[in-house]
Amino acid sequence: MLPFPSSSFDLLTSFDVLYEDAVKDDVPVVREFLRVLVRGGRVLLRLPAYDWLRGQHDRIISTARRYIKPQVKSMLQAGGFEVEHISYANTFYFPLPY
Repeated sequence: MLPFPSSSFDLLTSFDVLYEDAVKDDVPVVREFLRVLVRGGRVLLRLPAYDWLRGQHDRIISTARRYIKPQVKSMLQAGGFEVEHISYANTFYFPLPY
């Protein structure tokens, strides 16, 4: 549980947290995000994408999961959020098509 009263924030950010092995189930965490947001508040998440990008860094920092957009949408909706926008960042790391 987050140590804040309900409806405390207009914006909640979570950068590189939900994927960690310590987070066994991300949906209850997302519900907690919703609890501390005011009505109409927004959440900004940054999560690692695509399991095929898993590497040594993931093993070192105990990455439990990587996400794709449909998984993030499903997780957020299960947590009570209405999804406005989902995108991938840092796509310049992706291999160029031939």
